[in-house]
Amino acid sequence: MKNILFAGNGTYKNRGCEAIVRGSTEIFKSVFGDDFHILNTVYGDPKVVKEQKKSEKSPYVTSYNMQRWSFIRTYNFRRVNKYLKLKINDESHVLDKLIPKSNIALQVGGDNYSLCYGKDVLMMFVRNDEDFLKAGLPLVLWCASVGPFDEDPATEEFMARHLSKFSLILVRETESLKYLESLGITDNVKLVSDPAFAMIPEKPSLSPELNYFIDKKPLGINLSPMAGLFLKDSGKDWRTLALDCVQSAIDATGMPVLLIPHVTVAGDNDYGFLSGLVPDLRGDVKVLPGTLSAAEYKYVISKTSMLAAARTHATIAGFSTATPTLSIGYSIKARGLNKDIFGGLDYMIPVDKLSGGAFAEKVKGILANSDGIRADLETKSAEMKKAALEAGACIKELI
Repeated sequence: MKNILFAGNGTYKNRGCEAIVRGSTEIFKSVFGDDFHILNTVYGDPKVVKEQKKSEKSPYVTSYNMQRWSFIRTYNFRRVNKYLKLKINDESHVLDKLIPKSNIALQVGGDNYSLCYGKDVLMMFVRNDEDFLKAGLPLVLWCASVGPFDEDPATEEFMARHLSKFSLILVRETESLKYLESLGITDNVKLVSDPAFAMIPEKPSLSPELNYFIDKKPLGINLSPMAGLFLKDSGKDWRTLALDCVQSAIDATGMPVLLIPHVTVAGDNDYGFLSGLVPDLRGDVKVLPGTLSAAEYKYVISKTSMLAAARTHATIAGFSTATPTLSIGYSIKARGLNKDIFGGLDYMIPVDKLSGGAFAEKVKGILANSDGIRADLETKSAEMKKAALEAGACIKELI
C-alpha cells in the first residue's frame, strides 16, 4: 500500500481543497489501482476536521487535523507568540506519527507557495517541508502555482534555495513555470495541470424549485469575500461593487442568475456573502445551498449558460466541463490558467479593474461567443485532464 501524505490542505468547506483531494484520487487510481491511501493533513478548526474525517465517503482518504485549536484561538496565539518572541509550536504533532508511515510527501495547497496569504503562512509550509526533508521523504509540490515573491527580495532568494531541494515541482500553469525559470529552477520542474480537472462531477439532490431554475440555464456567478480583500487600497466597497456587477449582468442579458458559493469557511463564507446580496437585487436570482460537495458544485456549474467566478477552483470546474467561464482574478493562478486555456486574458477581469459595466460587457461577449468557447474548451479541457493524469506517473516514479 502506497501511503501518500498530503500537506498544506484546508477543509472541505473550501471546495477547492476538496477538489484537489477528489481529483488526486482519480489520478492515483489511474497509476496505482486500489493500492494507495491519501493521508490528508488539514489546516482548519479541529472540530470541522473531525467531522470531515467521520463523514468521508472515499475509502482512499483519511483526514488529520494539523491545528491544536480553532482559527481564532490559533490566530491570537500566534500574535502573542510573535509579540513575546517565543517559538512555541501551535500545530498538532500529527506529522510525527504520519511521516514514518508515508512513502512520499505532497504539498497540495494550490497557491500556498506565494505571498498571497502573507509570509508567516508561507513559512508555516516551509517548516513542514523541512520535517519531510529531514526524514528523507521524497517531497513534491503537487500541481500548484508558485510565487511571485519579488515584492520581498530576501524571501524570493530564500524560496529559490528552498524550492531547489524539492524532489519535484509540478506546476499547474505556464506562468509559474516561467517564474521558476527566472529563479534558475528548472531541473526539478514539470508542467502538468490542476488535479481538479480529473474530478468527476456528481449530480446533487436539490429541491424541485432549484432543479427547475437550473433547467433554465442561468448565468452562474461566484463572488467571494476574499476577492474584496484585494480592493483594500482602492477605496471601493466590495459589497456595493458586487451588487453592481450582478445587477448589471441581469439588466444587460435579462437572464436568470444562480449565485454559486464555493467556500463556506468561517470568516470567508461565499454563501453568507452571496445570500446577503439577494434582497437588494432585482430580477430572477437564486442562491445555491452552501452544503454541496465540490463534485456537486462542478455538476451544477456544467448546467449553466456561463460562469463568472472569483474562486479559482470554481473556474476550473467551469473550464473542465467546457462551460464558458469568466475569471475574476487577483493572482498569478488566474492569469496563468487563462493564458494556458484561452491563449490570453480576454476572459479574465482583474478584481481591481472590476466595474458593473465592464462585468456586463464581458458577460455579453462570452454569451455571444458561447458555442465557439464551448468547442474550444472541449478540446482544451481534455488536454488539461490528460496533463493532470500524467502527474500520477511522476509520483509513481518517485515512490
